[in-house]
Amino acid sequence: MKRILFCAKDLDYGGIEIGLINWLEKMNDCDYQIDLLLESKSGAFLEKVPKKVHIITYHSLKCKNRLLNKILKKINLCYWILKLKGKYDFVFSYTPYVYDFSVIGHHISKQNAIMGHTNYLQNYHGDYEKTKWYFKTFQYLKYQHVIFVSKEGKTVYNEMFPEIKNSMYIPNFLNDTNILNGSKENIEETLSEPYFINVSRHEEESKAISKIIEACAILDKKKLDFQLYLVGDGPDHEWYQKQTKKLHLEHKIHFLGYKKNPYPYLKKAIAYISSSNYEGGPIAAYESLILGIPVISTKVGTIQDDLKESGILVEHNTKDIANAMETMLKQKKKIKPFQVKKYNNQIKKSYQKLIGE
Repeated sequence: MKRILFCAKDLDYGGIEIGLINWLEKMNDCDYQIDLLLESKSGAFLEKVPKKVHIITYHSLKCKNRLLNKILKKINLCYWILKLKGKYDFVFSYTPYVYDFSVIGHHISKQNAIMGHTNYLQNYHGDYEKTKWYFKTFQYLKYQHVIFVSKEGKTVYNEMFPEIKNSMYIPNFLNDTNILNGSKENIEETLSEPYFINVSRHEEESKAISKIIEACAILDKKKLDFQLYLVGDGPDHEWYQKQTKKLHLEHKIHFLGYKKNPYPYLKKAIAYISSSNYEGGPIAAYESLILGIPVISTKVGTIQDDLKESGILVEHNTKDIANAMETMLKQKKKIKPFQVKKYNNQIKKSYQKLIGE
């Protein structure tokens, strides 16, 4: 039996965390003993961790004195490396932006991988030097494998470090069983149709939901019949509500908050809208495709390859999003559900080959 370790920040609401839960569930029938090292044993998805996965909490040492705190952090990091070294056949640094985990991953096992969850050049607004700084600081070049969930992210990394041959592309798993079963549940709210929907963390820098709100203002001026439901929460939640009020769109835009099961809300939407500035594999967009719901998406991540007949790709601006929304309202497009089983089987084979039997 292979012993596998995943290192992650927490299991709070977000696409990266959903990707991790999907991995644990889809690989649950493999002959692996999996441990999950969390910086914080917290988050909405804790209860979704499969029972056979053992959770370890990463305890850190802290004090108010800056110099002493720096020394304590180094001592703590060395302690954890010594504690875990040699115990695992394969280690994944799943949230590499936690610096300690980016170091631990390649020190405790020769068989290791670090994740690339997005196109980091987009993440750093096209700043080439800052992007290189990120990869070097968080130890990407020291890993045996770098796994990108988008082809864009892999291409950027390869162009920056052509001499390093450690990158590969493996997209995120999609949990079709949970999505299809969850979509059958009843919801308390009465939703006015036709409606668009977005399910994401409410954080403007990456998700750019303000563009969707502004697009709604354009459609509202044209007196078009539609609603928008925003599912999620985050640091910019109240700002989005204020923006909606400022544009006098309370009759069009509705904030539903975090939903443990968003799928009944997705299944009746006229389209899902993703306005992200950067993404790896936009999971909620793929979940919509599984339910047969077309997607309007900015040109980010893996979704670009799968919207040829299943939605509309748009530029990163309000006008394009508004035009796509209007097109969807007029066409009321129906699509064939995404062929998820074939997609997941290929991902599973890729990871089994990587880890080894």
